[in-house]
Amino acid sequence: MIDFSLSEKQETVKQMIHWFAENEVRPIALESDRKHEIPMAFLQKVKDLGISMGGLPKELGGEGEGLG
Repeated sequence: MIDFSLSEKQETVKQMIHWFAENEVRPIALESDRKHEIPMAFLQKVKDLGISMGGLPKELGGEGEGLG
């Protein structure tokens, strides 16, 4: 039988990402979609949390690896 429960560290990361999505992403999502842009201050917050931005172009603070 496979145990799919999360470790304590994984649960902490899950909770942090959920908090970030609710408190940082949700408030700017609609306006960002309308403008087709992501605020640089938001991207810095993502980077500060250590969330990978490899799929973003370098000029947006990513690593320019592409999504495909």
